[in-house]
Order: sequence, then structure tokens, then C-alpha cells
Amino acid sequence: MPPKRSYSDDYAPSDDHSPLFPPKRRKTQERRRPTATQEWWTVPEAEWDRMQPAMKMNWTHVGRIMETEEGEPSPTACEQCVQAGVPRQCRVYTREAMRRYGFKTHVCAKCRASANVCSLNPYFKNSVGLRNNNHPTPQASPWLPDGPGPDKRYRSPTPPSERHHREYPQSPVQRHIFPPSSDWDRFPPIHPHRQPPERHRSASPPPRRPPPHMPLPEKHPVSPDSLAARLAVLEEQMQTMRRESLHMKEENGFLRCRLAKLEALDEEDRKPPAPLTNKQSADAVETLALEESIASTLHKKQPACGQEQEQEQEQRDKAAAKAEETERLRKQEEEEEEEREQRWAAELETLHQEKVALSRRVLELEKGQEVTQQIFRDMYYALDD
Repeated sequence: MPPKRSYSDDYAPSDDHSPLFPPKRRKTQERRRPTATQEWWTVPEAEWDRMQPAMKMNWTHVGRIMETEEGEPSPTACEQCVQAGVPRQCRVYTREAMRRYGFKTHVCAKCRASANVCSLNPYFKNSVGLRNNNHPTPQASPWLPDGPGPDKRYRSPTPPSERHHREYPQSPVQRHIFPPSSDWDRFPPIHPHRQPPERHRSASPPPRRPPPHMPLPEKHPVSPDSLAARLAVLEEQMQTMRRESLHMKEENGFLRCRLAKLEALDEEDRKPPAPLTNKQSADAVETLALEESIASTLHKKQPACGQEQEQEQEQRDKAAAKAEETERLRKQEEEEEEEREQRWAAELETLHQEKVALSRRVLELEKGQEVTQQIFRDMYYALDD
């Protein structure tokens, strides 16, 4: 039998294929290089020519997902894209494209490009030869004391020097582009909790090097024009600081004035009242006598109204007492009714228990009667024999 076709073979239709017959069912179509220029999935032509067929097919799927209508944003971003901080860039094939190319599960473009497991695939836990970035410790399994051997581990096609600070798979065009070195990269700070252990080769005192804040002469050339521009910037900053200082002084003066007014009002409230003079005392006594005379006159003019109010108050008191008595009688009747119901329920429960006991006794007697009849029947048959 001829060997089976694999995903790494050339799936383009053959030259002798007749157009009268439908094309053969294939898992994929011809290989297509991504056309983007400055994206993470960009593949230059020189790199494309050096790729293996399987890698070309992989980047073909990535390009289709990211550049054509056959790809769409994933309804739910995979865990790998969320951990990388790019959930909006998680794209997958549409359902029609999956049926067209024979895929049964979703795998986003980033995980497909990096040969990484994708949480959108329900069978990703059974994937073999894929990275999941969660490597178990060597002592995790008792039957594997030293961990899997080097021939059993997955080996990444990316060299270790290019895996540093990779949040997502780099495209071949960006793989060999190194960022320019900076003072921070050249002189990284050492955290006190991350000091190397004693008697370690990295524990030796570092060589003398310039501090990171010192600019390099080739990066910042000094000239009269640059100094004049810098001086103009500093003068503008000084003017801005003077205006802000003046504004702060005005606001401080307003707050001080307001605070002084509030303190003065507080002191006036705390002062003791001034002593009354003889005239003020006489006026107060006359006012009090006048109020008492007016109140007595009104009391004399309205005796009848007072009696009517007293009668109405007595009637209201009687009605309230009658309502309270009625409520008390009603509550007493309810309590008696509840006690009666409880007593009847207890009697009913007792009767029910007696009925159950009598029924059990009747069953026992019937069973004993049947046993007695059987014994008599056996004795009768024994006498006949």
C-alpha cells in the first residue's frame, strides 16, 4: 500500500488533475506566505524559502487567521494570550474554515505559531511535544526521581538566547533584531533580596562602572546652541514655578484670613454673658407680669372649652379601655382554642399509637393462629398415617 499523506506533504492539486472531476478532499490547501510587513506574524521571503514544509503550512494557517476573512477574534481569549497580556490579539479560524481545512478544535494563531498548547483546545492536556510553560519539578513524581531524560523533553526550535522576555512568538523578521542597549540594560540595579549567595562566582564585587544617570558624550553632544535652548527651558520652568508660588501665597493668605474670622467668632461664643443692669431687670419683671396676666385672662374666658376637652378626653380613655378589654378577651379565647387543639392533637396521637399497637397485636395473633392450625394439621395427618 502507498504511504499515507501527512500534513507536511505538498497538498496542491497535481498537474494532471482533470477539471471535470471534483478536487480530492484534503486537510489543507496550498501554502501561502503571510503578506504583512511590520507585524508579529511577518515572514520575509528569504526566511520562507528556508522553511520546512511543515513550518510553511503552520505559518500559512497563521497568515490566513490574521489577514483573511477566514479568521475571527476568539469569543473567549485563551489562557496563554491572557497571561501574555494580549487577549485582544487571540484569533481563531471560523467554523466554515475549520470544516474546510479539517480542524475539529480551536487553536489561536499565537499558540499555533509558537507550537504552544492552547486552552481553547479541549484536548490540550493530552498534547505531546508542545510547550505549556508549566514544567514540573524533577522530584514531582516518585517513579521519576530525576525527571524525564533529555531525549524525552521537548526541545524548542528557538535558541535560549532569543527566549528572554518573549511575551508572544516573534516573527522570523524580528527574530534576529536586537534592541539598542540602554543604561538600564547596561547597569541593571541589584535588589537586596536577590543578592547572590556567598562564595559564589557572582558574589565578587562588581568592577567600577559609571552610574546609570551619567549621559554618554556621543549620545548628548554639548554645544552653545544646545546650552542656550536648555537655558531657555529652565527660565520658562522658573517663571512657571514663580507663578505657582504667587498663587499659593494668595491662597494661603485667604485661608489665614478665613481662619482668623472663625477663631474670632469662636471666642465671642465662649465669652460669658454681660451682667444685667437695673433697667433691664425691671423690664424683664414687667414683661413676666404681663404674660402671667394675659394667661390668667385667657384661662377665665375659656372654662367651657376646658370642660368639653376634659369630657372628650374621658370618652377617649373609656373607648381605649374598652378596646383593650376586647383585645384581651380575644387573645384569651385564641389561647384557649390553641390549648384545646393541642390537647386534641395529643389525644389523636395517643389513639393512633394505640391503633398501631393493636394492629401489630392482631397480626401477631393471626400469625400464631396460622402456626397453631399448621401444627394441628400436621398432627392430624400424622395420626392418619
